[in-house]
Amino acid sequence: MGQIAKILRLLSVTTPILCHSSPRMVATRFISVGKQKRNDLPMSQSMKSDVHADIIVKIQLKHGTKYDFSLDHVKDVANYLINKCEADSDRVTAMFLLHPTLGNVRETKWREIVNFLQENGLPVSIIMDVVMKCPQILKLKVSQIESSLDVLREEFMVGSNLVNVLQSAPLLLITDPKHIRRRIVQLKSLFTQNDIVHLTITSPNVMFDDWDDVEQKVCYVVHKIRLDQKQILESCLFIHPLKHIEMRHQLMSRTGLFRKINPKKRISNPSLTKMVDTTTEEFAAAVGITLEEYEVFERMFEVESERYKKHIRDDLTDDENEDNESEDDDIDGESYK
Repeated sequence: MGQIAKILRLLSVTTPILCHSSPRMVATRFISVGKQKRNDLPMSQSMKSDVHADIIVKIQLKHGTKYDFSLDHVKDVANYLINKCEADSDRVTAMFLLHPTLGNVRETKWREIVNFLQENGLPVSIIMDVVMKCPQILKLKVSQIESSLDVLREEFMVGSNLVNVLQSAPLLLITDPKHIRRRIVQLKSLFTQNDIVHLTITSPNVMFDDWDDVEQKVCYVVHKIRLDQKQILESCLFIHPLKHIEMRHQLMSRTGLFRKINPKKRISNPSLTKMVDTTTEEFAAAVGITLEEYEVFERMFEVESERYKKHIRDDLTDDENEDNESEDDDIDGESYK
């Protein structure tokens, strides 16, 4: 209860009865007290007090003393975002509930980062999205963010493209510019610049995943399933593991729903997005099997895959042993001579 009393003192609405109530009763009575005093305050001050009360009480009810954060900083930041930046109060509340340790970041740091991003064309609503998805950005220097932003601006230009990319992939703002340049060069070997922008928005992990994984997925779709890039762009291929893609393709093929493409015949197959993006329930229904049968096939395919990988490893080991034996014979022959 000492923590609750401390909160109430900080907000200047302490009342003795609250110190002997449950947290939920505190929240209810606390807000009602704010309503009673509203007529005695200027409009802006009344609204500000209610917003602070709502945010802090919700944080306290959800997290208690689990996190060590400054209530003064929470008040200052909430005031700045809601009253100065006109951020949505519900979004601000949700942000602190999701990341309560943001209460340790001073208002001056928030101003520095928010002002910089606004100057570079990001509206407050997008900035809130960026912080919600990537709170680490508040730990960086502006110069670090600027370096990444310069690379993104070069590749994705300005305006809506850049805003949409950052809303979908805010981690790019805290990513090493060298990695961004290298990944874009790699993607340009497979896609056009407009396609890269589209993929970064729909499947942002394409900018961060291991490049071999990205290439393997493209190769499997183009050379094994024999679908074109258009279907890759229309799907969310890159958010799925390769094993998921292979399993779904094999199940469709073995049930006859997906037939091998023949250039001489016109064949109507399900789209890539129906193959990989649908839920388990939707996919099972489309293939005509039960969920239990789907799970059985998934386990069987896992066993098959492991056996195949082991067979490949054994073959490689045998080849290496044969090469070593051949080298030994050559050496012995030369010594004999």
